[in-house]
Amino acid sequence: MKRTLLAIMILLAASGMIFAQTLDGLSSKDAKTMGMGGVSKVFADRYQALWGNPAALASAKGSLTFADLSAWLYVKPTPSKIEDFQTIMNTNDDNERISLINKFQAENNGLGGGASVGLGWAGKGFGLGMNMTADTYTEGLKLKLMTQLNGVVGLAFPFYLGPVTIKAGLDGRIFFRTDSDGLWDIMSIDGSSMVINGTGLAADVGAIVELGPFMVGASVRDLGMEIDMGKGTVDQMSSMDLPLPNPTTYTLNPNVYTGAGVKLGGRLLATSVFAEVSDTLAVFADNNELWMNLHAGAEVKLLNMIAVRGGLNQGYISLGAGLDFLFLHADVAVFTEEVGLYVGHRPRSGIAVQAAVRF
Repeated sequence: MKRTLLAIMILLAASGMIFAQTLDGLSSKDAKTMGMGGVSKVFADRYQALWGNPAALASAKGSLTFADLSAWLYVKPTPSKIEDFQTIMNTNDDNERISLINKFQAENNGLGGGASVGLGWAGKGFGLGMNMTADTYTEGLKLKLMTQLNGVVGLAFPFYLGPVTIKAGLDGRIFFRTDSDGLWDIMSIDGSSMVINGTGLAADVGAIVELGPFMVGASVRDLGMEIDMGKGTVDQMSSMDLPLPNPTTYTLNPNVYTGAGVKLGGRLLATSVFAEVSDTLAVFADNNELWMNLHAGAEVKLLNMIAVRGGLNQGYISLGAGLDFLFLHADVAVFTEEVGLYVGHRPRSGIAVQAAVRF
């Protein structure tokens, strides 16, 4: 099995998908996902299926999302930490701001956050949507910014073999990516700060096998072509002086996700449990990588309206809750994730909120 996987990686490299200059795909850290331990790339449904496993688009019911708004903040969810963050954002005293930023760094949680907004249709074998996601984090007094605008169209088909249902899907995405060129000095960010950006194409494929309430699945995301990322200033971006000059060739890092799950119950009380491995090839190559890539979560939903969630995200506990009322949906979560080299190296905690208008 390991030889087969190694051969696949070699073929990917030979086809031009593994380069020295690479980009990781940028995903929303929505509250529903983070409350369930980061599970989102194999069994996510409705709007989230557009950014997860395209096989989920084969669901019998369709869902139209007019607006999905998510925001997250990398800060330990305590009143004092949130107050410190508000001070950083509002103070005019540079020394106070630097002192508080250094305090966050000294506690190894770092500082940062992000937001995502999108809309789309998902279900009945078809998906069409768009979103924009931005994420930032700090290292000392340096800041990294990443933004990505996505448009996606996908198709999925169900196949029936007796009691077994097999769903297969694929999608294509066009995206516009803009990142800070390296790390920016927080105290001197202005119109002359350097960015890289470019437009790329990517594809995702996946399958889900269902037997009663049980399911297994896999998806391969970020199968991308070469991307020419130009380099310029924030001012050039703001004035839409595009494309930026001096392009460098990048490619997305493809990733293989696998998982298993079970969904029980009905409208009165429904329970879902999922487990997902976010980099299956790395885990097969080295079993010690399992904790770094393991995500598991459970949801208990009452009257198809009130949801309570919990999960294990790379070995760290996450908690969440949600409320669905007619076409309005709201979710909140607290989470911890690993941004270091191994579990326990550099855990980062955060809070996430989400609101959506969905039919």
